[in-house]
Amino acid sequence: CFARKLPQEIKEGGEGLAGSIKENSDNKLLLYPSMAVWLPCALVLTSLEAPFYSIKDAWMAERPFSKEQFSLGELDPPTDKK
Repeated sequence: CFARKLPQEIKEGGEGLAGSIKENSDNKLLLYPSMAVWLPCALVLTSLEAPFYSIKDAWMAERPFSKEQFSLGELDPPTDKK
């Protein structure tokens, strides 16, 4: 769950940080450095969130040993800022 949540958190946090600096967060020159700055925060946030997503997926699974139980389903819906 941690390995799947980390890239999503880096992308969303980097876009948010770039969007707070400049209105348009699609600027690649600003987006990639923002993602690099956000990386330590994303590591901490993901390490705190991943166990809860794992437990939630295991508890809500319909069948034992299914993909839902092993955090291979959708973690949480990505936020679209468009």
